[in-house]
Amino acid sequence: MANLYAILGVNRTADQNEIKSAYRRLARKYHPDVNAEPTAASKFSAINEAYQTLMDPDKRRIYDRTGSVTRNTSPSHHNSPAARAA
Repeated sequence: MANLYAILGVNRTADQNEIKSAYRRLARKYHPDVNAEPTAASKFSAINEAYQTLMDPDKRRIYDRTGSVTRNTSPSHHNSPAARAA
């Protein structure tokens, strides 16, 4: 995974206002509807992923600790009582 701070061009100590400002600037620059570059869509996607991760305090804490964030967004039901009973 790429360095999410580098993608947005902010320091690791950046606050949420700095992250939001960087995101808005880059999103306007690389939005596929505005930018015809072939790589604009992938850059825009990376910018969105960085923003979503760094703006969420829990995800940011995990990213800062491990250098990645698990993409599994659905809750695990494997250990639930209903799953064990089935």
